[in-house]
Amino acid sequence: MSRFFHDLKVEIKKIVWPTPHTVWKNVGIVVAVIAVVGVCVFGLDEAFTHLLHQFMNVAV
Repeated sequence: MSRFFHDLKVEIKKIVWPTPHTVWKNVGIVVAVIAVVGVCVFGLDEAFTHLLHQFMNVAV
């Protein structure tokens, strides 16, 4: 068990951690992508809702 934690410590020291600048840049990219996808989903939802209402009015 002691060997495991020793090896774990050695492996963790090999990790190259990102800089705060890189982390914030990636956070910005993720937020932007989520916003774009959200707007696209909203637009498609509105379009399909409009089409469904048009179809329902014609069918009645």
